[in-house]
Amino acid sequence: MPDERELRTTILQATGLDEAALLINMSHTHGGANINSQLADKPGGALIEPYLRHLIEQLSAAILEAREALAPAWVTYGTGRCALAANRDLWDAEAGRFAVGYNPDAPADDTLVVARVTGEDGGRRATLFNYACHPTTLAWKNRQLSPDFIGAAREVLESAYGVPALFLQGASGELAPRDNPSARRPLPTATAVSSDTPRQRRSRACRRPPPASSTRGSSPRERISDDPVFAMPIWAWRLGEALVVAIPNEPYAVLQTELRRRFPGVPVLVLGVTNRTMGYLSPEETYGTGLYQEQQSPFAPGCLEQTIEAATQALEKLRGTS
Repeated sequence: MPDERELRTTILQATGLDEAALLINMSHTHGGANINSQLADKPGGALIEPYLRHLIEQLSAAILEAREALAPAWVTYGTGRCALAANRDLWDAEAGRFAVGYNPDAPADDTLVVARVTGEDGGRRATLFNYACHPTTLAWKNRQLSPDFIGAAREVLESAYGVPALFLQGASGELAPRDNPSARRPLPTATAVSSDTPRQRRSRACRRPPPASSTRGSSPRERISDDPVFAMPIWAWRLGEALVVAIPNEPYAVLQTELRRRFPGVPVLVLGVTNRTMGYLSPEETYGTGLYQEQQSPFAPGCLEQTIEAATQALEKLRGTS
């Protein structure tokens, strides 16, 4: 959290952007560099702070460069399917508990939203693609830095069209690659209020359950204040004809499938792990089942459903002002 605040604050100061106008959507690759400066005493930890400074410089420079190059553009959207993502909430009958692995019997949202950005001369300027899947094709045994499948997808698109390709990570709380080395990995035992900003709302009434054990470093419950109510921001944007909703944390895919159901005929881009993240947002009915996401999350049952309602209200208000 301190690293995230410093990164965003410094970028906002360098660019002069309003807080509600900056979205940093993490790809969530499990092969990426660690950016938690509190781990400076770990092997390689001395590289974290220099990397964070480099990241701030690069992001700020990219924003300023984009501002200088502003020009009218057209954005055309299309929706397709990609079979990469699969449900990873697998019941392991032998172990008598849930495991993180390929579950062929549960649905998985395979929606792929693609946007083509063209200039007034008709030339392509950029490609955007929004998809929900944990970038874990390399799994926990990998010791190399890698953007995972996102890097491969970007290379394919940029090679084909010759323009930058931007990936936007969706709501992938229960989604992972179908051909996943993490398959059958055992689990550790272990409300909406409008803000005054034009493009930001907050979901609050997300109370924390009692602390539970966690084998994944410090518990997310330790990274939230002692206040039992956490005010979670929601960002709602228009991008051409599309509606964009971005939230921190890792929501289940029902966030995007339900929003797209409620706004038929409108391209809806849903972004998870945006600007910060502290844990999973799981459906209320999954609580008490022993799922990894429930054990790891600092949020109480019903928080995901409140987020869906808050996002719906934000998008409805945004669409009504167009």
